[in-house]
Amino acid sequence: YTESAHWQTVAQRWVTWDAGGKNVTVNPAGYALLAGIYLLSTFLATFFNVAFYSQILNALRGQPVSISDGLRLASTRMKAIVAWSLFTGVVGLIIKALEERVGIIGRWVIKLIGIAWSVASVFVVPAIVLDPGTANPLHFLKTSAATLKKTWGESLLGYLGVQFGGLLVFVGSLVLFGLTIWISFACNTFWIVGIAAVVWVVSLVA
Repeated sequence: YTESAHWQTVAQRWVTWDAGGKNVTVNPAGYALLAGIYLLSTFLATFFNVAFYSQILNALRGQPVSISDGLRLASTRMKAIVAWSLFTGVVGLIIKALEERVGIIGRWVIKLIGIAWSVASVFVVPAIVLDPGTANPLHFLKTSAATLKKTWGESLLGYLGVQFGGLLVFVGSLVLFGLTIWISFACNTFWIVGIAAVVWVVSLVA
């Protein structure tokens, strides 16, 4: 496991490359692996979002909240979470594949469709939390779109506000991290940038 030849042999199951290592081609098995990783990450994101939102709703009702209660509720919605993860994962792959196969104008159209999809599905997770009677992803999408239609103003502002706020935090932290790298080079020491990198990652997660 410590030899590079072993990992090259493993990698060749999924990708192939020429003698110079410049042109890399993904095999069907590689696409299947990437799709599996993508769908797994979508499932995990949905699962923990359901757990998180369930406790937000409890807090709004004045009920006690806990991590264990959130995870327990999410585990009872497993069928719905799996169904939605597969559905949204396939839609995401289709949108990505279309973006790579069309021209510049078509790419912008696909991006707008992607944004519309993201906005329309913004209330899917609360719908999964509040409706344990079904696992149909189309039902959750319709519920989300109907909720958005009723409160489109505050919903859209809230969605864009959260996205914009996250972007400001990320860009601001990136500027501070870049400044730290410059100071590290100026002082000719690696420890400053190493510590800053750890603090940066932890801060973004927080």
